[in-house]
Order: sequence, then C-alpha cells, then structure tokens
Amino acid sequence: MGYSAMIKKNVKKAFGMAGDLVTLVTLSQKNNTAFNFTTEAVTSTSTVTTTIKGLFVNKKRPSGDKLTSTLQTSFQFMSEDLKDPDIYDTITMPDASIWKMVPPYEDDGYIITVNVAKEA
Repeated sequence: MGYSAMIKKNVKKAFGMAGDLVTLVTLSQKNNTAFNFTTEAVTSTSTVTTTIKGLFVNKKRPSGDKLTSTLQTSFQFMSEDLKDPDIYDTITMPDASIWKMVPPYEDDGYIITVNVAKEA
C-alpha cells in the first residue's frame, strides 16, 4: 500500500472517529438557465442537492470590522466526497441554517477546506 492510499484510508477513519463533530450537511447548486435583461431576473430550474459529511472547523466574525453582522466559518470535507466545490452555492446545516460558500477552496487531495459566510 502506497502512502497516498494509506493517508486516504486514515482520513476516512478519522472522519468516522470524529463522532458528533462530523455532521451531515446538504450542498445546494442552483441551475440558472437564463437571464432576462429587461426584468433583471434569473430564471432557474430546481436546485440540485448533495448530502455529505462535513467537519465544522470554526465560527468567527471578520477581523478588523467590529460593526459587521456577517459570520464566517470553515468546513472540511473528504476530497473523495466533494470532487468539485465550485459547482455548489450553499451549505445547509442540520439546524436548517444556510451558509453561502466563499471561494477560494483549499484542497490537498485528501481534505477540502471550504469557507462559508452568512448574515448573523
């Protein structure tokens, strides 16, 4: 077994052992199909969703801006579960709170870290 396979196996094991730190979250992708320039409205089809395990990393307010009501946090996912984070718009937590995904994403081939934000 090579090192890459061993690391992937241990990442999967770590996510399994993390217990209640790992939660099932729903990633949502809106399929925008057209834009009406007259009404400035986007026509979209139904939202495509995927449910995967995510590790909630931290929650904070942006540094340097004490008056903002925006919360920021990060999630970590196994790279094999989340192949392309660019196609998703939002993450919905089990408590029904919705977080907007904010690029850039960090992917080391084993774990993807996704930054998200929402209004408090």
